Amino acid sequence: MDEESVNHGTTLTAASTAVLITALLLFTAACSPTPEARFDAEPEVRVLLINTLVEFQLTAPGPVTITDQSTGASTVSDTGIADPDIRDEVREDADAASTPLVFRLEGDAVTVMRGGDELVAGRWLTVETDAGFTIADVPYGINWWWGGTEDRTYEGELHIHVNSDGDLEAVLHLPMEEYLKGVIPYEIGPESPLQALKAQAVAARAEIVQTLLTGKYQGEHHDVCAEVECQVFAGNHRRTARSDSAVVLTRGEVLMHGDDVIDAYYASNCGGMSERVEKVWPWRGGPKPYLVALPDTDRRAIVPELDGREAADREEGVSGAAGQAAGGHNEPIDPQADITSWLDNPPESWCNPYIHTQLPEWSKANFRWERHVAEEEFVPEFRGLDSLEIIERGESGRLHHVRAWRDGQAQELDYELAIRQMVHPPLRSSAFTWSRVDGDWLFRGAGWGHGVGMCQSGAISQAHRGHDYGRILQHYFPGTRLERLYE
Repeated sequence: MDEESVNHGTTLTAASTAVLITALLLFTAACSPTPEARFDAEPEVRVLLINTLVEFQLTAPGPVTITDQSTGASTVSDTGIADPDIRDEVREDADAASTPLVFRLEGDAVTVMRGGDELVAGRWLTVETDAGFTIADVPYGINWWWGGTEDRTYEGELHIHVNSDGDLEAVLHLPMEEYLKGVIPYEIGPESPLQALKAQAVAARAEIVQTLLTGKYQGEHHDVCAEVECQVFAGNHRRTARSDSAVVLTRGEVLMHGDDVIDAYYASNCGGMSERVEKVWPWRGGPKPYLVALPDTDRRAIVPELDGREAADREEGVSGAAGQAAGGHNEPIDPQADITSWLDNPPESWCNPYIHTQLPEWSKANFRWERHVAEEEFVPEFRGLDSLEIIERGESGRLHHVRAWRDGQAQELDYELAIRQMVHPPLRSSAFTWSRVDGDWLFRGAGWGHGVGMCQSGAISQAHRGHDYGRILQHYFPGTRLERLYE
């Protein structure tokens, strides 16, 4: 999970009120007793793929069966509906499969069209295929800077609902291990080393198990969404043999603390230090001993072997820009007390790309970053902002509580994502400083994401250094243990 969900807010808008209600519901779920964390067999996961469209197109390489679940009747035809008065199930033959099926919200029903023909309509349809299917132009990264659309291929049973609000929803039902195969390559990259992929598989499995046990992302028809608010799930698009093997080799494994499956949160790049869960999500059940603020470092093994002048410089303590970039300062800097120096002097950490040059480009761009923000890039309620007043900065340097001043009025933002979302697209993290440059705002920051739990960039570096997935997970979730929930 590279980012965090929008679950809580204190702004003055109607949208924020709705967010606050959601936060209270999640708080209740988080504080409820955890059900027994065991399964007799591999559980099924219901993934919300689409809920922002009123129409989408689906193709498949073979037969497609569409069933109207609201009646339970069954009628099958190779070429269309045999009885025009009973339009409950349609089987498209392989020759016709290249013609897209169009699922369209019309009134209180989903209508399925092929060419100019209406095939079936109902409030709850299911789609089954023998060899998967492709949905065209699936939205992703909604409201984030990387957002867009792409064709995505899935396996499983697709359910298309008209929900209680009259919106179209497409929900995929599939086994948990198959779900994870569509998560891992998107969350950490299929090119990552195997031990990092295995660590990601265990963390993602623990997170989806927690989701099923607590219902924290549950909707009317789904358990979890496919977006960054939950865990990114994109079907088969980026799956590889290696990313699939990470799931297979860790089948059923999760992290436990005591008798409970842990909240195994993770983010793209912590910037050098993780953050306490209760500071990022105050409504998610309070402090947890395995989700604390820790430097992403192991000084006994982190710095690669150096030789010659570079090694001598490291012994003497490197100064200047080159030394700062490589984390060459001698004394660790406290980002909570001196965020500016911490940004200028990056720590020796697993996610530091100046040390671990094999890190992927997406990580290198996010360890330290700058962004100029013009007035029009602020969301409407913060345009014309005069100043920001810091109320609380966490141990990782992330801001958790600020006052935003405009025209003599102050608006309080009391969690880190709300602070990032003052601008659109949101800032990469809340571990930042700011200044004014030619009328614009200049934000300088560290990391990408909330910083709670596993740093995916750091996991990749540790795997490159030969650490196995158990050691990587212990580094990020201290005091936990691996356990298999089902065979």
